[in-house]
Amino acid sequence: MIAVVVAVLSLDWWSQQLSEEQLPKESVAFITDKEGHIVANFPIDIQRHGQQADSYGLKPLPTMGNELQSNVVTGKDGISRIYIQENFYTTDEGENITLNIAIPLDKVGNEAALSLLTNLLIFFTLLALVSFVAFRDLTNNVRKPLQLLYEATVKLKRGQYSPIHQDIALQELAMLAKNFDKMAKERLNAEKNANQKNQELDSIFNALPDLYFKISDDDTIIDYRASTLDDLYLPPEKFLGQKMTEVIPDYAALLYRQNITELRQKQQIITWEYSLEINGSLVFFEARANTINNSTDVILVIRNITRRVHNEKTLQLAASVFENSSECMVVTDANGKILNVNPSFTAVTGYSRDEVLGHTPNIFASGLHDVTFYEKIWASLQLKGHWEGEIYNKTKHNEILTEWVSINAIYDSNNEIIKYVALYRDISEQKHANQLIWHQANFDHLTDLPNRNSLVEHLNLEIIKARRNQTYIATLFVDLDEFKQVNDTLGHDKGDILLKLVSKRLLSKVRADDFVARQSGDEFIVILGNLKQTNAALQVVEQLLRGFNEPYNIAGEAIYISASIGISYFPQDGQSSADLLKTSDQAMYAAKALGKNCSHCFTQAMQDAAVNRTRLIKELHVALELKQFQLYFQPIISLTTGKIVKAEALIRWNHPSKGVIAPIEFIAIAEETKFINQIGEWIFTDACAALSKFKSIFGDEFQLSINVSPVQLSAASKSLQQWADKLHEVGISPSSLVIEITEGVLMSTTEESLALLLSFRDVGIELALDDFGTGYSSLTYIREYDVDYLKIDREFVRNLADSLDSKIICESIIVMAHKLGIKVIAEGIKTEKQKELLIKMGCDLGQGYLFSRPVCYDDFIALEAK
Repeated sequence: MIAVVVAVLSLDWWSQQLSEEQLPKESVAFITDKEGHIVANFPIDIQRHGQQADSYGLKPLPTMGNELQSNVVTGKDGISRIYIQENFYTTDEGENITLNIAIPLDKVGNEAALSLLTNLLIFFTLLALVSFVAFRDLTNNVRKPLQLLYEATVKLKRGQYSPIHQDIALQELAMLAKNFDKMAKERLNAEKNANQKNQELDSIFNALPDLYFKISDDDTIIDYRASTLDDLYLPPEKFLGQKMTEVIPDYAALLYRQNITELRQKQQIITWEYSLEINGSLVFFEARANTINNSTDVILVIRNITRRVHNEKTLQLAASVFENSSECMVVTDANGKILNVNPSFTAVTGYSRDEVLGHTPNIFASGLHDVTFYEKIWASLQLKGHWEGEIYNKTKHNEILTEWVSINAIYDSNNEIIKYVALYRDISEQKHANQLIWHQANFDHLTDLPNRNSLVEHLNLEIIKARRNQTYIATLFVDLDEFKQVNDTLGHDKGDILLKLVSKRLLSKVRADDFVARQSGDEFIVILGNLKQTNAALQVVEQLLRGFNEPYNIAGEAIYISASIGISYFPQDGQSSADLLKTSDQAMYAAKALGKNCSHCFTQAMQDAAVNRTRLIKELHVALELKQFQLYFQPIISLTTGKIVKAEALIRWNHPSKGVIAPIEFIAIAEETKFINQIGEWIFTDACAALSKFKSIFGDEFQLSINVSPVQLSAASKSLQQWADKLHEVGISPSSLVIEITEGVLMSTTEESLALLLSFRDVGIELALDDFGTGYSSLTYIREYDVDYLKIDREFVRNLADSLDSKIICESIIVMAHKLGIKVIAEGIKTEKQKELLIKMGCDLGQGYLFSRPVCYDDFIALEAK
């Protein structure tokens, strides 16, 4: 500071001396530092201090060490001057302090000016020496220490510590440097401690699962910390500088405002809960707000409590389930001591909660399980932490309960068992119900014999044993004869009683190890296992048949019924239960065919017939689809005129490998499988098409007869009801169609089928009774249904010439029919003699090979020409 004062005083003195020397007008003098900046000048112009020399319009001369340099230069003001420049001091770093003097050229000519110039140079030289000393002192004592202080300040600003080691002469600056060093150390230590504290706080914040917000008094977010971004309602960049109420939904913002207002009023911690939907999930939060001492700012801590909320709900639900469950619940400690029971437990067992607390479940032991049973339970709990099974327990009142128990172990954080939770469900009624269901599923409800399910299961087991022991099995298929008549005459109630009596008698006639089951209806199956020879079964069969010879007493009335028995053997007649039941069934039908009340063993011929029947059924369906059926037509002749007046449509099957098959070979199976309905509909449609053509050839009075099966009538199908409408659609009068039925149809059909026949009569379709005389016919039915034609069976016509009985029968039929107004058709006429006899008897129409065999459509049309 002293050097600076000296330098300033010297410069002021120098400027005063120059003004007293009366320098030529427009002369200038100045001193420049190492960077070329003006530090002193004359005339005194403080504004030029710090500027470059060229502010005078003078360009510094090339430096030649410390030698005096001079030159003539022209300044910015257009005046030419002598410019003198001298480096009168050079620093250790090679930096120069320069003296500069410029005098107008037109003032230098006179000697006074030269003398003045010389004096000035001497003056400036001396002045330079003084200035040099002052500048050096200024640099060493003031400027350099201040520079060091400045650099240390800059480093301190960057958090670096740089001690000032240079000795400082000036006491004031030395004290300043000492205090600066002390202040810098304290500041850096404070910053280090603060940074350490901040790092610790950051670690704590990052470790905690909470969100921290610092909020100003106008609700602006000043700062925030978040260990995870998953709980942020908006991206992080949306928070800072924003209002808290603007970064959360309206309902949450309303809660925030209400609670922050309360916080500022009460000046104590405020806590509230709310929820937000984040990424499609509902997240629950707890907010805690508090003020900062000596500040209007607020600290807001937000914690995700979703798991806690869910756990609380789960606990509430668990408690509700525990209290309200219909199942008994027991909680014990690791040693099995009861800690708690629910109300259902007390209701079922009769024990109150206080009576069982502290006891083990042994107080419920029924005594029906041994020690090993309970040891297995504990072993499973220790090994797996779980046991489940059926157990018998005893109530307080010694009632035995069948319970389904599920026990689970509860573990602590060290995977040690701390509790057991047991669920008891009383399954006594369920087990009884299951037993009842099982019994109903496996036993016949009427006779209490095993049903088909048990039968198959038992037969499969017997087959396994027979294979292992190389023994035989006999399967007896027992079917009651004419059982339907018992139901029809005595009623189903007595029929059921008879079935019960039959089942008891069957059991009484077989061995203790034999198996008797009711398959269905009036069918029973007897399984004779472990047979060394097949003949042993025949003895049992004889006992069964003899047993049926004895009457059954039902309500004081003796009822007789027989049975047909089919027999099949394992292994020769079948390798499976299905095969044995099938083959014994076929053998039973063979026994029926023999006259019933007998038995029959299965033969391969039966199997072959069954296979053929199955194949025929399949081929029948294919035949209709592939149009293999064809109608043949046999003419019916008027015996008085000899003309063709009618025809009978007869179906033929053009089999691809067997050739033409007559209906006698497949109609019975078609009726049995109900496929006759589809075949009959096809016959009607094809017959209508042919009838239209025949009427155009043989005349409008021509009629076509088609055979209708009893199955078609019993079905009373809608298709038959529509036949009259279909005839009108193709322009054929219903009277042109004749339906042929057998005389047994009138006696055995239902009311629906008889009503259908009457409807045919009403619309004009005529009715023919086929094979008349071979069965039983009621004249009442014949008259009631207004039969139009009776067809004498071919057996009577065949013996007409040689048998007086046949003649009498034929003549009687013709006379009776005519008396009733019915026309007669004689079938099977093969000779002229038969024809002549029938004409003499007055027969109306004739049909047979004498006139023509059944022929195809084209050949039938050709008959007109003959």
